[in-house]
Amino acid sequence: MTDACRNHGQPIVIVGAGLAGGNAAVTLREEGFGGRVVLISREPGIPFGRPPLSKTYLRSEEDLSAWYVRPAGWYQEHDVELLGESGVVAVDAALHRVTLDSGTESSIKSC
Repeated sequence: MTDACRNHGQPIVIVGAGLAGGNAAVTLREEGFGGRVVLISREPGIPFGRPPLSKTYLRSEEDLSAWYVRPAGWYQEHDVELLGESGVVAVDAALHRVTLDSGTESSIKSC
């Protein structure tokens, strides 16, 4: 059983895993939130800031890893679930359910 399950916190679903979504997940864990945290994004991979289109970036003089909110392993180590390549088209807060753009309904329940 994970720490999130032991703490019995209500789940938090963050739609959008860019800079703001990634920082929201980090802040929740840093502030001691022990419930389930799920990040849903249309993009694969881990949250990162969008680097400005600059000559240095376009010439590959900047590395994308410098724009990551946290390194890839951080999310698993801190029990943050990443649902990549999925967009949310509907949220039913009363039923704790999100509908993804694939048509899949996902129930987000606490442990």
